[in-house]
Amino acid sequence: HTHTHTNDTMDFGKLKEEAEFDWDAMEEDGVMDEEEEEEEDTGMDQAEDAIAEEDEDGAGPATGGQDMYLPGQPMDEGEELVCDPTAYVVQTEFAPEWPCLSIDIVADGLGSTRSQVPMTAYFVAGTQAPQLDANKLTVLKVSNMKGGATENDSDDSDDEEDEEGNAGPKLLHQSIRHRGGVNRVRMAPQPGHIAATWADTGHVYIWDLSQHVAGIDDVSARAKMPRKPLSSWDGHKEEGFAMDWSPVSAYRLATGDCAGHLHIWEKHEGSSWVPNAKPLIGHAGSLEDLQWSPNEPTVLASCSVDKTVKIWDLRKGGRVAFTVPAHDADVNVISWNRLEQHLVASGGDDGAFKIWDLRMFGGGGAVQPVASFKWHSGPVTAIQWHPTDPSVLVVAGADDQLTLWDLAVEVDEMVDDTRPTPEVPPQLLFIHQGQRNIKDARWHPQIPGMVVSTAENGFNLFKTISI
Repeated sequence: HTHTHTNDTMDFGKLKEEAEFDWDAMEEDGVMDEEEEEEEDTGMDQAEDAIAEEDEDGAGPATGGQDMYLPGQPMDEGEELVCDPTAYVVQTEFAPEWPCLSIDIVADGLGSTRSQVPMTAYFVAGTQAPQLDANKLTVLKVSNMKGGATENDSDDSDDEEDEEGNAGPKLLHQSIRHRGGVNRVRMAPQPGHIAATWADTGHVYIWDLSQHVAGIDDVSARAKMPRKPLSSWDGHKEEGFAMDWSPVSAYRLATGDCAGHLHIWEKHEGSSWVPNAKPLIGHAGSLEDLQWSPNEPTVLASCSVDKTVKIWDLRKGGRVAFTVPAHDADVNVISWNRLEQHLVASGGDDGAFKIWDLRMFGGGGAVQPVASFKWHSGPVTAIQWHPTDPSVLVVAGADDQLTLWDLAVEVDEMVDDTRPTPEVPPQLLFIHQGQRNIKDARWHPQIPGMVVSTAENGFNLFKTISI
């Protein structure tokens, strides 16, 4: 299934050597002072330079009088696609040295529901470098983000305000060495900046990134940044991609591998995590994604290349409670609605995403989705419900589209549909393009409507005028 495996997706040959990894071999990779940081992470430094050049290039050409383009439409010779900057409140893009399969949002202390422009966001990403020892886990801070349609643009501001207001986005980062490519990274929702990573070596690592977050702005914190993970484990039968922290039971972690094995991790005294020795087995193929229940500490959902979505209950000895044949192909991703807690969304290799009502599970007979959409022309690679709007979700696919949907929108059958493109579902709010081979997309829970995404050609951070 080429939507996940690194060798097929990113065209990088994974090194097979399992040489002893020396976490302390290169101190500057783990703890860098200002001089060392200039020498290390040159790829990310180049990204910092590139992101600063956005101020010189501007937000992009105006699109007045031009036609709207939909993916798949033919283009005449000489035609060129241009972005309409007025469709975005903020929009920033940049590329690291190596592609990243996975990202997650890092919580900050800047406010819980921010809407003022310019904006600042923290996130974490893990690389897919061609050499085993060249990979890193990086915490990034992108500040001074603006877009084409902001209320901060003013022609009559004084010179000092104009110089500061027109500055481009600013990128800062701190990195830690990571043994092997990062298949998945997820931040624990509890305080403390605890992260878990799935490595393509088959190891699972748990990290304390609190000093790396602090070290972005505080030079004195960089000397305290740890170079080693809090915990590591190589007990999975194969490498994997599925990983999720429980939002209910503090620091409880679930991980699933390509052999279909599921392990539950519990935090013990101190800073150690221990997984259950005996795996939970229920899928007939690779376990692709996991989601804990937003309100039940012992219930979680999984999806697999066996085309099913399963609900597990740890109170029943870790057995599968319900199984639903969900898609006509591999099921790649799932998302459990945090607000409407009976709804789970799934996305598959068939390009479809579906909405499932858990209240219909176990009632006898075939379970049908309450909604199904087949807009994407390639496998769905990421899906997530909006953290504060229960009807909105983001969907990303291998067709280079990132789409925003509002399932509360209904078709008005009393009105003639005279739209120039009636084949577009009314629930489809926005199509974001420009990234190749999108791998992960996450809503920012503290900036309603902001999406951070990663793809083969880099990161995008944006907030549209639609949400």
